[in-house]
Amino acid sequence: AFGSAALDAVVGGNYNVGIGSDAGGGIAGGTGNTAVGASALMQNTSWNTAVGRAALQYTTGSDNVAIGATAGTGVNGSSTFTNSVLVGSEAGQALTTGGSNILLGFQAGKNLTTGANNIIIGTSLNASAAGVSNELRIGGVLQGNTSTLAAQFNGTLAVAGNTLSTTQTTFNLLNTTATTVNAFGAATAINIGGSSGVATFGNSGSFTLQGSTNGNLTVSSKGT
Repeated sequence: AFGSAALDAVVGGNYNVGIGSDAGGGIAGGTGNTAVGASALMQNTSWNTAVGRAALQYTTGSDNVAIGATAGTGVNGSSTFTNSVLVGSEAGQALTTGGSNILLGFQAGKNLTTGANNIIIGTSLNASAAGVSNELRIGGVLQGNTSTLAAQFNGTLAVAGNTLSTTQTTFNLLNTTATTVNAFGAATAINIGGSSGVATFGNSGSFTLQGSTNGNLTVSSKGT
């Protein structure tokens, strides 16, 4: 221990490190804690790493890592969250019972309280709600749900490879809200459908096939 009142409450705890004024000041019988920074890790708990002023100050939960000033500070008397990684000043600052969160970036997930199992990466990027769980947010571009494995890109998706594939028997490329679809802008050959089966085009209006003024459009069928 190094610093005024650092680890000054320890009675039977082992393997604790406290550096800074009041660092680990509330640890009595806790084990395996590292507190670096003024008022970091002030509760009696175990297996936490807190680096930064007031990091993990109020949580009584275990197995957390917080790096940055007031990262995972929590709420006095209410914070019990566990198994979280919080990196960045004010990341997860308001967490109470929400555990197993990964929050990376300045103020990442600052609004989270009871939400759990979230992954938020980005500067000043909040969760959609204080109690939301299983949410994925990266840089404001990608968001999704880690439970349902659904994801959404908020912008343009560019694929560097030459294949977009699925292992499912049904693949829905577009939803019903897209009223205008532009595709194959520079294509010189377009292949749709396999060697067998039916390729169906249609809507409630009309469907038009148009060839170029200098080329030919050929539609062939073995049936009607």
